Amino acid sequence: MTRVLFRQTGGTLFLKVEGHSIKTTAVDLCSAISILTENLEASLTLLLRKTPRVIKSDGYFEIDTEDDSGSNLLFASALLGLRTLAKQYPSGLHVET
Repeated sequence: MTRVLFRQTGGTLFLKVEGHSIKTTAVDLCSAISILTENLEASLTLLLRKTPRVIKSDGYFEIDTEDDSGSNLLFASALLGLRTLAKQYPSGLHVET
C-alpha cells in the first residue's frame, strides 16, 4: 500500500508519498505514482524555475515549496492523478488531504 499525504499550510504546499504498491499484469501502480511525483518535481523546477525541497529514497518521496498560483496548479494536477489512481486501485493507494 502506498500512502499519500498532502498539506497546504502556512504558505507552503507539502506532499509525501511512502510505501510500495501493487504490481499486476494490467498496471504497475508504483510506476504510475512515481511518474506523477517526478513530473511534479520537474514541472516546479523547469517550468516555474523553483527550487523545491525534495527528499527521495526507495519507496519514499517528499516535496514542499511555497504556495503560489503556479505551484498550486501543479500540485492540484498531481493530486488529481493520484486521486484518480486511488479510486481505481483502493487496495494499493490511499490519498489523504
